Amino acid sequence: MKDRFLPNLALTIALTLAVTIGNASQGDEPAEKSEWETDKFQSSFPIQWPVTTLEASPARSPDASSMAATPLQATPTLPDVKFPNYRLGHRQPTAANSEHSDGVVRMQLQIGRSKLIVEATITIDATPFTIARESRVQRLVQLASEQPATDERDLQTIIGYTKAVAEPIDIDQVRWILNHWIDGPPLLVVNDHYQKFRAQAKPAFDALDRNVDGAISDVEIATAAESFRLCDTNRDEIVDAMELETASSDPRRDALKSPLDESETVFDQPLLRMIQDENSTPDLELQIAFDTSNPAESVIRLTRVVSNPRIHVRVSAATGSSNANGVAIEVDDQSVHISAVQQAANDQVSSNQVSNDQVSIGAIVDGYPMLPHLDRNHDGRFTIRELRTLSAQVAEFDLDDDGRIESSEITAPIRLVFGLGPTAHLPLAQIRSFAATSITPSTDTPEWFVRMDRNGDQDLSRGEFPGTAEQFDQLDEDHDDLISPAEATRSESQTESAPTKSSTSPATPNH
Repeated sequence: MKDRFLPNLALTIALTLAVTIGNASQGDEPAEKSEWETDKFQSSFPIQWPVTTLEASPARSPDASSMAATPLQATPTLPDVKFPNYRLGHRQPTAANSEHSDGVVRMQLQIGRSKLIVEATITIDATPFTIARESRVQRLVQLASEQPATDERDLQTIIGYTKAVAEPIDIDQVRWILNHWIDGPPLLVVNDHYQKFRAQAKPAFDALDRNVDGAISDVEIATAAESFRLCDTNRDEIVDAMELETASSDPRRDALKSPLDESETVFDQPLLRMIQDENSTPDLELQIAFDTSNPAESVIRLTRVVSNPRIHVRVSAATGSSNANGVAIEVDDQSVHISAVQQAANDQVSSNQVSNDQVSIGAIVDGYPMLPHLDRNHDGRFTIRELRTLSAQVAEFDLDDDGRIESSEITAPIRLVFGLGPTAHLPLAQIRSFAATSITPSTDTPEWFVRMDRNGDQDLSRGEFPGTAEQFDQLDEDHDDLISPAEATRSESQTESAPTKSSTSPATPNH
């Protein structure tokens, strides 16, 4: 199978774990041998990568005019109001039940017609998150009986409740108050419908499908660069992701939409479901270790892939953007990116919504299936030089080599995120992170080149070059219709070393 797209992964540590589950129609027949035997792969565990630290939100001090113009709004206090992106009514793992005292949660990911069972052991400061919550409950019970003067909001609430009922409070009551009145349950799960509108988004595919027939033909593959250039609405000779998104909203496509077929109904099923079946064998086992005092020490580990004759494992190195961490697996040719996030240590202290005994889990179908593969440097845009290799990259999606790319050959990635506190939804709200688009010119690059490079793509096109066609051709040493920084620098050096006959070199434009 040809290489599929890869999500935006970390340069520091990113591995692609390809897992292919055999077709159910094969019955009990043994699956074809993979490149790596499962037992050989087991010796490489654990695979470890860092938890992503979310950037702290800068504090803003409102001025008097903004305070006067903005009406005061009450700060939400109840969990169902504070966390509208999470479902809170599911059964909770608690340390009161011995089987959950180790902080283990199980979940089922619906991937096409297959189900992937994931078991995750989650700790906070080396303590299972369920134990961390139970320790807090016991502390609050003790303090409620003493009723000290305090500024702690949770303790104030519990003491107020104790006074209202005029009787001692027990552990079950404190646990209920924390879950329903204060912080919410120790395990938060992102809503099923969260970001669901993105599941079917495929702007790159739509831009390439110029005749709107639901497939990319051989002619459309060959003219991929031209199709992208038609999306350059601001005419800066760079096509960015937003321009592709705008082009994909062509109203003609609505007429071609047909009722969902059987293969598409999977999006109507819950993508992520927490399960309590202790007898089922997990396909993947993870460990997520959050460190609240030093987030840089927080890690996520893939510790085991259970041996299964219908699961083939292949591991290979992969690189991507340095602003996203994780491991990608492939199930039924669909990529699943697994990562974990937490806030910076100082932001945890300042936030009234982050609890150090609470974790969150979320999964979405991310949409935009082609962009991570086509945008090799993950900066969210396509320059003239990058567009020249676009057709070859698009052709890699033609898995059956028939010269035509059907929508069924394009699958949207799934992202599974674990968070410390109610944070799992934050990275899921963003399309796979792009690296910064700004490029710092080399100190050796001539000043005139930097000024002419209006779109900042580190190339000068004929449209950006203010000189004559003859001057452009002299500077364009390799005759690729682009002047690179290296060509500009060499021209500058040659001009300085040549005898000076006039104030302006014939190979350098007036500037």
